[in-house]
Amino acid sequence: MALDPDQLVVTGSGRVYVGTVTASTIPTNVSAAIDLAGTDGWAEAGYVSEAGITFSFGRETKEIKGWQSRNPLREVVLATPSSFKCELLQWNHVTMRLALGGGSITGSNPNFQYAPPPASFRDERAFIIEGYDGDYTYRWIFKKGLNSATAEFSFVRENPVGLPVEIKILDDDTTENPYIFQTNDPEIGQFSLVGT
Repeated sequence: MALDPDQLVVTGSGRVYVGTVTASTIPTNVSAAIDLAGTDGWAEAGYVSEAGITFSFGRETKEIKGWQSRNPLREVVLATPSSFKCELLQWNHVTMRLALGGGSITGSNPNFQYAPPPASFRDERAFIIEGYDGDYTYRWIFKKGLNSATAEFSFVRENPVGLPVEIKILDDDTTENPYIFQTNDPEIGQFSLVGT
């Protein structure tokens, strides 16, 4: 494969969307708009810290060994854990409930109150993460995930109060794939190379 600077990806900006599992419409391709209307639409989470989004796609394996060999005979895949994490900078109805694991916000202006969810509640959500590099969009769609981060933040004088989230991707009940990736980057679409 040749040295090609066109294949570098520098996502200088992006967006995070939160949706309802099985109810929010999954875009069919990267050119399809994300539905932000209605109760089953997606909600944008707003600004994240300048550290951006950190993705993790793991593979847990177990070696099968034999008495007659010093080398593994086979490698068995036990799990493929996936996750992403970021720090949300905007405080609103979407981000606060996501960071704290659900709950409810009630009241009317100027008096509002947050009540946490029961300990047994699982706040499962769908997510779309988009990264932008010039004219190209890199869109990850996670069909079901759960925030596993500890909601640890500080009230300080000089910095915004961030809400940390770490979303563990869960198995999707409707398909085999817990996530999909969409892009309009032609460098990724070219798969006619020898050996691939």
